[in-house]
Amino acid sequence: MPFEDKNFDGATMFHVGMNVQDKAGLFNEVYRVLKPASTFVIYDIMRVGSGELIYPLPWATDVNCSYLSTLDEYQLALTQADFSVRHVNNRRDFSLNFLTQLTHRNLTKGGIAPLGLHTLMGTNSGDKIKNMLKNMSDNVIAPIELLVHKR
Repeated sequence: MPFEDKNFDGATMFHVGMNVQDKAGLFNEVYRVLKPASTFVIYDIMRVGSGELIYPLPWATDVNCSYLSTLDEYQLALTQADFSVRHVNNRRDFSLNFLTQLTHRNLTKGGIAPLGLHTLMGTNSGDKIKNMLKNMSDNVIAPIELLVHKR
């Protein structure tokens, strides 16, 4: 990252890690640019169970462009970068409920609103959301919150 060392008071990463192969390198760089005792918050989809993923998904059309990792892999890369993991929260149930309600609302209210996630995900956004729901329902993936601190 083109920033000076110890330049930021905090950092967030939302739905990014699934597209980053070198998470250890990323976390080392985030650690470098954060001031001491800073907070780093992560909200990413992670692999939580075994099984084949059904594609396309919101972040990847197929396995060749998906860098999904497990919570253990995230925690290892974070602690190797010298972060301290303070809080972990599996948001699977919340997300299943949210996406189910969103899908139901779209079907019962006459279609998709003009603005929404589909504007980012493209014309096959319905397939991506359906597959994400299936993968989460099968307990293969889940959104996970991590709250970590720079030592």
